[in-house]
Amino acid sequence: MGATYPVTDDWMVSALYNRVQVLGRPTLDAHTFTANLSYYFKRNFKVMAEVTGDMESTRTDHPTKTHTGILGLVLAF
Repeated sequence: MGATYPVTDDWMVSALYNRVQVLGRPTLDAHTFTANLSYYFKRNFKVMAEVTGDMESTRTDHPTKTHTGILGLVLAF
């Protein structure tokens, strides 16, 4: 489930929630929340920052939580 909100013509905020459970393969389960902030310089040129948090509980087949973040430059031609 996700939502995107245009703050202004140049700024965009997005949030995404994912819950995946694979029967018989608990190592593939995922429970994450992602937040994204994008700034559009032009229609086809943006800079963005994104953070994803691991909300899956730790257990034998998921011993550590993995949180990630990225900074990106997106060009589309």
